[in-house]
Parts: sequence; C-alpha cells; structure tokens
Amino acid sequence: MRTPEPNVYPASLQNLGGPDRWPRSTSELSKCTALLVLVFVLLAGAGLASGTPVVGALFAHAVILTQLWAPMARADQVGRPVATLGLHPKGWGEELGVAGALAAVLLPLWAVALVCARPLWAHWGLGPAAVAPWGLGGWATAQWLLAQILGVALPEELFWRGYVQPVLEARFGGRAWGPRALHFDRGTALCTLLFALGHVVGGAGPLALGTFLPGCVFALLRNRAGSICAAVTLHASCNLFAAATMQTFDGF
Repeated sequence: MRTPEPNVYPASLQNLGGPDRWPRSTSELSKCTALLVLVFVLLAGAGLASGTPVVGALFAHAVILTQLWAPMARADQVGRPVATLGLHPKGWGEELGVAGALAAVLLPLWAVALVCARPLWAHWGLGPAAVAPWGLGGWATAQWLLAQILGVALPEELFWRGYVQPVLEARFGGRAWGPRALHFDRGTALCTLLFALGHVVGGAGPLALGTFLPGCVFALLRNRAGSICAAVTLHASCNLFAAATMQTFDGF
C-alpha cells in the first residue's frame, strides 16, 4: 500500500486538512511544469489550427482530456483521493450560494466590460469563443450548456485551481495578501497569470488577458473552501453570460 507523502499546502491555508491536502514532493514542481508545457503546446495548436475545424477540434479535445486526466493521475500516483483536487461535496450548497451571489454582482459588470470592448474585438477580427445556439432547439441548447460546463469550466478549474494552484502556492507562495479566509499570494497570482496567458495562446487574442480578473475570483473561491465547486459554477456562468452578451450585439 502506497504511503501518502507529507502535505504541500501552505500552513496558512485552513480549508484542506488531513488526507485531502496535496502532498509535498520535491519533484512535483517539475511534473507540474511539464504538464503546463504540454497544455500550452496543445493550446497553441488549437489556436493555430482554428481555421481548420477538424484539426482544431482535435487539439481542443486534447486540451480538455489532458486537463481532466493529468490532475487525477497525479493524485492517484501520490495516493490522494480526488478530494485533494477540490472535487468533494463538503459545503456544496454553501459554495453554490456563494457562486450565485458573486454572479449576481460580477456578471453585469462582465457584460459592461464586453460591450465596451466591442471596437477592439472588431478591430482584431475576433468573435465569441462559443456562439450560443439560441433558437436552434432545446436539445442543441442543452448540449451546448453541458459542453460549457463539462468541457470548459470543469476541466480548466480542475487543472488550474485544483492542481496547478496549490503546487505553485507551495513553491512560490510566501506571505499571503489579504485576510486569511481569502488567501492570495505570489503562487496564486502566477497560476492566474498563466491561466490568462493560456487563453491568449489558445487563439482568443490579447483581450483574453482580461481573464486574469475572473481567474483571481476563481482562485479565491478555491482557497476559501478548498473546493472547486463554486469556481466551476461561476466560471461556467461567466462563459455562458459572455456568449449571450456578445451574440446580442452587432459586430460580434
């Protein structure tokens, strides 16, 4: 039987205790870096092949599968349950409530930012990453909604907030910024910056650096409760709202 390794989360993080904390490993940063390189290569392939639907779709699906598989494979290798990655039911109802409250405040601001950025989107010839299929029927809409949740929000949050964030916090964290319940340090900031750069590399254009701001919110939610449930919910809500907003206005 594999003996779990010592914990890697900074001592200031109170949300994950005992066996649900990520283990410390001298080689974890190197493994995390290798996976980051792989994800960025696949994202670049998806962005470069965007004009070729079949090839672009293959790269995009490879990104999704890597983001889902890699964190769970690493957890299994070091003898930790998936709860280590924030996939656990503890506080589920409260987390969804927090996500809903944040969505009520942030999504209108998100819509205003998207509309104000319309001239830049048009100048760069960019459009929404996913066009909402309103009017195509209930089944098509349901498929699209599920794809946004299970194919975008969940894989990204599992990889970035569930795996990469705690590893970078353990290595580069240092002193936390802000209250203990809202832990944010250099490692958190680095993870969120890489998350935003991934969107740029994936072909979303320079404006995608703006995902750093919602990424900070997702990171705080992860550190607040040790779960990615609220982050997945809010992430999917932002994507759905963005697609609907951009499709509403001419020029997208």
